[in-house]
Amino acid sequence: MLPLLNPSTRVKNSRRVEGATGRYGGHLVVGQRSEPKTLNPVTATDAVSREVFERLHADLIEINRSTQKTEPALAKSWKMSPDGRTFTLKLRKGIRFSDGQPFDADDVVFTFTVYLDEAVSSPQRDLLLIDGSP
Repeated sequence: MLPLLNPSTRVKNSRRVEGATGRYGGHLVVGQRSEPKTLNPVTATDAVSREVFERLHADLIEINRSTQKTEPALAKSWKMSPDGRTFTLKLRKGIRFSDGQPFDADDVVFTFTVYLDEAVSSPQRDLLLIDGSP
């Protein structure tokens, strides 16, 4: 199901077309140098798997490659606390997973909880820690 959130902000160089509506069905064919080792972004460590995720999953916030500035993605806006430890995000409305289920804040909390779960041993977990704490 899409979108699974990635705690690291992904650099994206694709263009958005305002007012464009996607269509159901079709195929995405991509040439890769090898097979991905996993389709689980929480546990992936190889570059090929990460390249697949970049095409299939969405981020809350993206970095514009040209300007090096953050831009909205699934989050339409955000605020950072004065101490830099808390972010408050406003999520875009109308986003749905590939199975048609609506995307909401519970999905964000679930995803971050999985990444932070020590039993999962996600290689990205340390990206979500400040001084050893979430």
